[in-house]
Amino acid sequence: DVYSNVAVLAAICNYNPVTVLKYPGGYVFSGLGLNTEAHSLSHRIGNAGMTGTCVNGVIDMLITIDDYYTRKFAHLVELLNSIPEGDGKVLDNTAAVWMQEMSDGNAHNLNNLPILQAGSCGDYFKVGQAVNVEGGKTDMTPGHSDEDCKNGQTPFDQLDSWGTPPNIATQPI
Repeated sequence: DVYSNVAVLAAICNYNPVTVLKYPGGYVFSGLGLNTEAHSLSHRIGNAGMTGTCVNGVIDMLITIDDYYTRKFAHLVELLNSIPEGDGKVLDNTAAVWMQEMSDGNAHNLNNLPILQAGSCGDYFKVGQAVNVEGGKTDMTPGHSDEDCKNGQTPFDQLDSWGTPPNIATQPI
């Protein structure tokens, strides 16, 4: 939260209206009850070596990490939206964008990567809408993530090295 606070202070002072916060991918979230670093979990196998069998409960661990990042983004947006500026709030005159490094860490792809934006930069961006490009599924089905890690199998039994097909790669983030 310290980095978010500094970013908001920079925006308020107009010192730096554009700030990029990059959270570490290779971090052990021990405070969340996890003991394997996030990058290794994204491969479903507990290591970044792309070999081995799936870690039991890995999808739930990834959801725990994604929930943590969601709360961090929400904190940043709440801060920006809590400070009056002109006729609105600081958030009205800035934009905060959140996206992951990949939509599917197992397949190393960006298929249907969700991108979330809050704020309009002074009405420059349209807000209050969802845009689904390139024919992605609208029901946000989880793709192959759950199937690919059943019964201790190797995750690449189901996915090829090119990644999840775009018509099913709507991994929720």
